[in-house]
Amino acid sequence: MTVFRNPAQSAGSLTFFKERHRSWGLEATIFLLVGIVVMAYTESLHSLDVVSETIILVIFLSGLMGITRSIGIPFGIPLFAIPIACGFGSMFMDSFLILLIVSKVKLEGPQSDQFKFKVYATAAALIGGIGTYFGEVYLLPLCLKYGMREWWSTLPLWPPVIVFLGILSYLSGRLQVSIKPSNGGESLTWQDCLEFVFFIGLLLWTKNAIICLAVVIFWSYITGQGEEFIEGVWEIDKAVLGLLLIALLLIHAPQWPLTDGLLNLIDSSTGWWAFIPSGINGVLTGALFPACGDFWKDALILSTSVLFLPISSLVGVMVFKPCEWWMYFKVASPLMLVWFLIAGLWLFGPWDHFFKDKFYAIFKKEPALIQKVEHH
Repeated sequence: MTVFRNPAQSAGSLTFFKERHRSWGLEATIFLLVGIVVMAYTESLHSLDVVSETIILVIFLSGLMGITRSIGIPFGIPLFAIPIACGFGSMFMDSFLILLIVSKVKLEGPQSDQFKFKVYATAAALIGGIGTYFGEVYLLPLCLKYGMREWWSTLPLWPPVIVFLGILSYLSGRLQVSIKPSNGGESLTWQDCLEFVFFIGLLLWTKNAIICLAVVIFWSYITGQGEEFIEGVWEIDKAVLGLLLIALLLIHAPQWPLTDGLLNLIDSSTGWWAFIPSGINGVLTGALFPACGDFWKDALILSTSVLFLPISSLVGVMVFKPCEWWMYFKVASPLMLVWFLIAGLWLFGPWDHFFKDKFYAIFKKEPALIQKVEHH
C-alpha cells in the first residue's frame, strides 16, 4: 500500500531493486494468459466503445500502481504543499490512490481543521487529475469520445487547475493541523521510479491502452510482481471498475422498461442538465451521458459536479463516512462554486477568445466528437 514516507527513514536508502517477496502463483499465471490474449486485440482498440477502452485503461493504471506501490506523496512536505502534491499526483496516479494516502495519514489538531484538510485534499485530487486525459476516470470517457489521447490534450485546463490548487494550498496553510510521523511503508526504489516513468511514457507514446496493459502484465509476471499487479487492480479501482461494468452492461442491455428508463433519463441530460446525474455519480455519467459537442463545456460540468457529494466521485466515499456527508457538502459546495467560476471564466473568456486558435495552430488537432455512446 502506498503511504506517506518519513524522509528520515528513507534518506540515503534509495536502492535500485525492490526488496519484496516475488511469486509466480496461479493467479499471476492466469493474468499472464490474459496478457497473451490481449495482445491479439492491439489493432482493435479504436473499434471498441469508449466504456470498454476506459475499463482497459483503468486496469492498466491501477495495476501499474500495484507494482509501483512505494511511490506516493512524501511525508516531509509542508501542509500547504499537500493539495498541490495531491493535484499533480492525481494527473498520473489514480485519485482513489491519492485519497487512500490521505485517509490513512494520522493528523493532529482541531477536528474541524482535520476535516477541512481532507476535503481540500479530495478536491485537489479530483480537479488536479484532469491535467492529463487519463488522470480522472470521470473525464477519461469524455476525452476518448473527442479523440483526445495526446499528451497535450488537456493542457488548456492547466491554468484554472493551477489557480484552484493555489487556493486550496492557501486554505490548507491556514489550518492548525500537523501530520504525525509514520513508521510504516516501503522504501522507494529506483526500480519503482523507472517502471512508473516507462509505463506512463509508453501510454503517452502509443496511445494504445491494450498494448500498455499487455506489456505491464508481461513485465509484472517476469519480475514476480503478478500478485502486486492483481492487488493493485482489486484494491485501488474495484468500485470504479464495478460502475464502469454497469455502464457497459447498460449500453448493451436488452431493451426492457428498467434499462430503457434509466438510459432515457441519462440521454435527456444534455448540456447543463448533466449537472443532475453527474452530481449523483460522475463516473457513471461520464461514461454514459451524451456529449454536447463542446468538450470544454462538458469537462466543466463533470469536473464541477464531482465535488458535490462524496458519492459524486465515488472515491470520496472512502475518505468520508456517511455521517460526515453533510459536513463535506458544507465545506465542498463553496469550493465547487469557486472552481466553476474560475474554470468557466477561463474557458469561455481568455481561452475561447484569445488562446484557442493559437494553441491549435501549434498542436493542429482540436477536440471533435468522433464517437457517441450508442445504447443497446
